[in-house]
Amino acid sequence: MAAPPPAPLALVVIGATPAALHLLSRLPDRILRRSAVIDRRGAWLAGWADRCGRLDADAIRCAVTQCPGREPGALAAYADRQGRNAEISSRSPGWRLMRDFCDEVVLAALPQEVRNVVRDEVVGLGISRSQIGEGEGRDLCELELEGGGRVPALRVVVCVDPSEPIRPAWVPGSGVERADGIALGGEVDLRGADLSGVSVAIVGGGMASVVLAEGAARRGAREVTLICRGAIRRQDFEASRGWCGARRLRAFLALPPAKRFRAAMAARGSASIPPQCHARLRKLISGGGCRLLERHEVAAARCIGGQWRLMVIDASADRRVDIEVVAEKVWTCCGSAVNVGRHGLLAKLQVRCPTALVGGYPVLDDASLCWPGLPLHVLGPGALLALGPLAGSPAGWRLAVDRVAGAMLTSASGGVTPWERIRQKIEQGAQNEAADTVVDTAMDTVQGDRKRWEKSDNDRQRRERGHSADEFLASFGEEILARREAARYAWRDVGFHVRIDVPLEGEVADGSVGVFFSDSSVEAWAVASEGGATRFHIPRLYRRVVVDQCGYRLDASRGRLRIRLQKTSDSPWHFLKG
Repeated sequence: MAAPPPAPLALVVIGATPAALHLLSRLPDRILRRSAVIDRRGAWLAGWADRCGRLDADAIRCAVTQCPGREPGALAAYADRQGRNAEISSRSPGWRLMRDFCDEVVLAALPQEVRNVVRDEVVGLGISRSQIGEGEGRDLCELELEGGGRVPALRVVVCVDPSEPIRPAWVPGSGVERADGIALGGEVDLRGADLSGVSVAIVGGGMASVVLAEGAARRGAREVTLICRGAIRRQDFEASRGWCGARRLRAFLALPPAKRFRAAMAARGSASIPPQCHARLRKLISGGGCRLLERHEVAAARCIGGQWRLMVIDASADRRVDIEVVAEKVWTCCGSAVNVGRHGLLAKLQVRCPTALVGGYPVLDDASLCWPGLPLHVLGPGALLALGPLAGSPAGWRLAVDRVAGAMLTSASGGVTPWERIRQKIEQGAQNEAADTVVDTAMDTVQGDRKRWEKSDNDRQRRERGHSADEFLASFGEEILARREAARYAWRDVGFHVRIDVPLEGEVADGSVGVFFSDSSVEAWAVASEGGATRFHIPRLYRRVVVDQCGYRLDASRGRLRIRLQKTSDSPWHFLKG
């Protein structure tokens, strides 16, 4: 006689992360004693502590009141009892203080079942019907482990971060190799590193970049150069504190998913650093420990004689300054992006129970952060469309826990499961609404720009001169004396558009410009009156474009060609080249 199937667990948490600890510290023991935590490292906060240690960071970017547990003042009280108030700087705790508080206070209060982490990784997930135990007749998740086991659970919470670091297009090769001297910021390990006499270039304008610059200077680096595309911005958190308030969240949740995505991206803006970090950076710069290049970007990189030579250009459209930065080590901190289709577990979920995606983020249930069709909740950056721009921060975790814990403490009974109701609601409402909004917004934007980007004259000239770059150039016969590549340009992402400014040499008339688009490339030629021709060519764009809605115009008074690419969505372009 076959053995009966095991009784399903009440809850399985994937990832022993700070977000998971926020959740478990708010749930009752009757749920926790029938729960398990699965993490590939096999220990609480191991990945988070390792990242903080490798960066040699001091304070973390959160308020002292945004700690795990029910009492916001618990961490401050712990620091006072331990005589460690000096580790709280400008109301932000040090990561070691936070780690010790979690170990000695938060974890110590939890049942043994969730204090012990199962060392494994979830590689697959299915859904079935429970036939045994308290959850009989209810949907449950079947988790497939890398070690070969299967774990049934009535509820699952995914607490791993699905975001990936952005690798700049100018980094040569198929991957970022430390042996070549270029590394992603998250891969750099400053523990025990000796950088005496070494020159370091750091690309990025966020907190990780500044922390690495400080760490390199402390370890004796001969020269530290910090390069960022915009100006360094001071801000306490990634977005305004108002995003924790009910009024702003109500307005956010009233929007369709596509507009939520745009609002969240606008609220986060470019990289920023907290005021205390900004003060340390200014002190470091004034003391000669660091050189800051604001509003500059790296155009190319090459290795000569064991040193990297970075061609840095001014990111503004008004003027050009070329700078060559020479460094033995280059660290890139260009942010991260969420793409459900590239994350192992979430990609499989999307195949098993597809939901709408906007900008790479899944559309979840607003009230419970539940994945449509599954008894599974998502905490962290992946819940941005339901939580707003702070979804990946401690403030966002507390907001998420309120919703997830509330859903767990509400029992489901009979009929269509809550997960199916959520799936039906999103399929019938939010998904269609998101798609409609993308189309409507794109059309509104195109109509609003039509007068500024009038294409009729240029299109007529293009037909007269030919339908390809070769035909266009051939139409000038022997008039073209010299051909040259545009050595510089500036671009920016504006919602559904990418706008490119290309400075031209010499006087160029309207009929002497040809711009040719495909869904993945752009090529432009401008023939000056003295016979020279300037070419601008991107053979592979970062993302595909809508060819029929792309355009250009010649600004003869300023001597520049302005090109507009129509994106297929408002998902931000991190680079121009693919």
